[in-house]
Amino acid sequence: MNDKYNHPTKYFVHKFINWEKVEERLSKYKYINKYFPISTLKSEKFTEKPPFYCHYLAWRLGVWHNEDSFENFNYLLENAETINGWNGKKRIQNENEFGQFWSFLWELQVAEFLTSFPNLQVNWNVRNGPDLYIQKNSEELFVECKTIHKSFGLEKFIEEVLNQIDKTIRVSHGIFTKFSLSQDNERINLFDSIFRPFLDPAFIENKKIEVQKVSPLIIVENIYPNFFIYLENSDAKPASYELLSKIYSASDPIKYTDVIYNEIINKVKENNLESYHPNLLFVNLVLSKDWQLACGWNNQHNLPQSQNLDNVLLTACDIDKPANYNGFKGTINRESKIIQQLLNIKP
Repeated sequence: MNDKYNHPTKYFVHKFINWEKVEERLSKYKYINKYFPISTLKSEKFTEKPPFYCHYLAWRLGVWHNEDSFENFNYLLENAETINGWNGKKRIQNENEFGQFWSFLWELQVAEFLTSFPNLQVNWNVRNGPDLYIQKNSEELFVECKTIHKSFGLEKFIEEVLNQIDKTIRVSHGIFTKFSLSQDNERINLFDSIFRPFLDPAFIENKKIEVQKVSPLIIVENIYPNFFIYLENSDAKPASYELLSKIYSASDPIKYTDVIYNEIINKVKENNLESYHPNLLFVNLVLSKDWQLACGWNNQHNLPQSQNLDNVLLTACDIDKPANYNGFKGTINRESKIIQQLLNIKP
């Protein structure tokens, strides 16, 4: 009992993961089972490690209802095996970091996208460098895959756990504003402080009565200045203007895009990308809607540029299902037939 109250995050995560469902899905999806066996997913290396207390895939396999994401992930793993230089043991990213799933998935999606062009020779880059290496006749291109999700993984984890407790709970952050907790001790304390009140079933039931009178209703106070956990009721009296403006207003989209693009430029140092030319940094920003909204409000924003980045492609395509690559935005500093072919999106 004391462990439940001392470690509420661990309690809820272990409560909600359905291991029968995990094993059922592993038996159904050959390649997921091959690279993420039950012995790995159940390892105490993940189940006892804060702040998430689970392998990132164990949660999804044991909690998510829709099969489409797993069918797609299984296919992407199968395709990855067909690409020269694949080494499953080295490339599989077994972590309990919740957001790591999207980084790995995006890498697999880019690989699948590139192999859809029949005249491109695609290789996993086995050297200490970028993720993929492309050849076409005498041309070559080094590709690094990145997702910019900042603290989206934390927010999504909190939201998914709370929605297992009660599906009416809403989670959001202030648009274009900073929400960043990177230290493990801070995250452990954050999660436990959020989930602890819900150990008492009466807590959420009382809040659902309160929201009949005024909406939105903050149900966990003093978490982070621009991070909100609340209930809504369209028939209730509106909350104070101050609260409404905090939850639903936005900050400066121009400053936001500048911050994001600076972060993208800093990625040039990862996997020694700056040492490999010509290169392409392929970035997916779909994990938060902030970037799409910022671009809509700020049509004159300057895309990221760096002397060490030959090409940058930005997209916001779906990341949990087969991707639609329309709507690339990019900075092309070293044009090539390979880049032009990718931009034309005609496999």
